[in-house]
Amino acid sequence: MAKKSKVKKQSKPKKISQNKQKKNMNIKIRHKTNLNLVKTKKNKEKGNNNSTENSMLKMKLISQITNDSTCSDDNDSSFCIYKSLLDNNIYITYFSKNESIISYNLIENTKIIEIKNIHEYGFACFSHISDKRNGRDLIISYDNEFLKLWDANTWKCLHEYEDLGGEDGCMLSYACFFEYKNNIYIIMCFKDFDFYYENIKVYNLKGDLIKKINDSDDNTSFIDTYYDKNLHINFIISGNYGYSAAFNYEKNILYHKYETEEEKQKQEHGATNSVIIYEDNNEKINFIKLIECQKEYIRIWDFHKALLLNRIEFKCRINCLCLWDNKFLFAGCKDAKIRLIKLDEKKNNNQVMQEITEYTQEIICIKKIKHPKYGECIITQGLNNEQIKLFGTYI
Repeated sequence: MAKKSKVKKQSKPKKISQNKQKKNMNIKIRHKTNLNLVKTKKNKEKGNNNSTENSMLKMKLISQITNDSTCSDDNDSSFCIYKSLLDNNIYITYFSKNESIISYNLIENTKIIEIKNIHEYGFACFSHISDKRNGRDLIISYDNEFLKLWDANTWKCLHEYEDLGGEDGCMLSYACFFEYKNNIYIIMCFKDFDFYYENIKVYNLKGDLIKKINDSDDNTSFIDTYYDKNLHINFIISGNYGYSAAFNYEKNILYHKYETEEEKQKQEHGATNSVIIYEDNNEKINFIKLIECQKEYIRIWDFHKALLLNRIEFKCRINCLCLWDNKFLFAGCKDAKIRLIKLDEKKNNNQVMQEITEYTQEIICIKKIKHPKYGECIITQGLNNEQIKLFGTYI
């Protein structure tokens, strides 16, 4: 007799209590709510970033600091601006029409000191450094013949450098501070009266000559320093007639010359008025770029390979540059306009986002500061109309 096959009974679905159903529903709702909160937060952050980026694209005039300044037309250091180690206030130092050094408190909008009859060339240029070891601010003021070192907190002259050109008969064209192995030095470059002689010298704060960097037949109109923290190398950067150059300070040798063969053959160069070195981590780690301006164009280089990445053409001479968050560039131009440029090397699409037309003469100097009241700002100076102005972003 055939056995009956057993039929498996289908299991009945388990009953879920109402409390458990509510609990699961709450978990789902809570999970969905959290996702929405995350999305909202991301969108909000994205919106904030966009608004911040957009705010950088539009600058507005906040105030005119002075209409009493004067400057040279071939130096982008006609004033210096700094946050003091002594009181955390922000100060600007500039040269006035009556040949006086003026120190001005930007926070309190007050003139701190006026030192008369210091530079008789009708102009002076400045550089600042924070001397943290001694808790003081140092400033140098210089013209074509001599340089003075100041304690900017007491405005006591610490040293005067005279006859810097020596037997070479050169004149001082640019100077800046240089911090090396916890010591502060002053780097100066010189040119003869035919503007075809480069001579870079390093002095200590006592006035002793420490090192000569390079001698050549080129005109140096700009000098700066850069420390590569990955390679642990100090570089001296010079802006010359037709090209920029980088020197290895320790080895005292030329590192790179930033010049293309095509442009060298054309010989249509001008003075390099301003050079900026910065690390662009948007593309890859330790990607160092060099930006320079000459005549009617701006060039962007790979610093370590001396490879030209981009060239931005204009219809007027560029006098000075100021970098903003590695994304934007302010260019002070001979046609009295300040151009705000969005950098985009990959697409070769460098857009002029704004033209600031608050001046009637060419722009000589642009510096960036962080103002306690207005946030990130730029301070600018024009030629002949002697105005220094403060610009901030739209909110």
